[in-house]
Amino acid sequence: MAGVHVVTDSAAALPRGVVQDLAITVVAETVVLDGKAFHAGGNLGDPAYFTALRAAAGPAGVAPLAAADFADAYRRVLAWGVEVVSLHPPAWLSASASTARAAAAALPAGSPVRVVETPWVAAGLGMACIHAARAGQDATGIDDVLPRLPEPGAPMAVVMVCGDLDYARRQGRLPIGGPAGHGAPTHAVFELGAGTFAPIGPPSDVATALRGLVERVARAAGAGALHIGVWSADADAEAAAVATFLESRHAPVELWVAPADPHLGVIGGPGSFGVAVYTAPEG
Repeated sequence: MAGVHVVTDSAAALPRGVVQDLAITVVAETVVLDGKAFHAGGNLGDPAYFTALRAAAGPAGVAPLAAADFADAYRRVLAWGVEVVSLHPPAWLSASASTARAAAAALPAGSPVRVVETPWVAAGLGMACIHAARAGQDATGIDDVLPRLPEPGAPMAVVMVCGDLDYARRQGRLPIGGPAGHGAPTHAVFELGAGTFAPIGPPSDVATALRGLVERVARAAGAGALHIGVWSADADAEAAAVATFLESRHAPVELWVAPADPHLGVIGGPGSFGVAVYTAPEG
């Protein structure tokens, strides 16, 4: 086998079929709730997981990966005779990039593994993995793949709708304003920045939140090839509606829907969904 293979961790929101078709290796993370482990790519996303997440009394979190997790993945892939580019989220979300670097440094000298800490999260990181995996299919080396990634300063908007504000208030990770309790607004929209979740408008009902999300996508869609990734944490109907609307309105060159990654799934909670939109420069 020739080419460059992509390794990532489950902070990348990716459609399962795409992971299989492009042979992307995903090192799976785990969320532990009330002593029970839920594994990305396995039972994380099952109804029992969302039930446990809704019932979580204290802060829920994603267990950190170990260097051995990445080292095992690298050894398996390198045995195929390929080079490896390993893409990970920014340090404000996860320590996986630094852990992956430690794993790569412990490999035999000259092992062709390049670890990249990207600025992207969720479906944004998923887009980067997809771009890299496609480029890697006929690449002669890692340096052929890296220029095919979105530029770090490229206009990529990542917007999330939280659909359970009581959960978000208990977790304390999102800036939720407005009243709480019976009859209070149920949804809020956030734009993800460098470690920040900036509210887009006040809390509202689901219809207003959906309008806020699609209007932000419209402002982000520039001239060029538009790529859209949608994710869902137990909000499949809303995610499907958003995907259908965006496809009809913007005619993207690529649009896909994926399960939420563990990190934003925990932060946004059950009933959350979001969109990453990236416009590749023309030419």
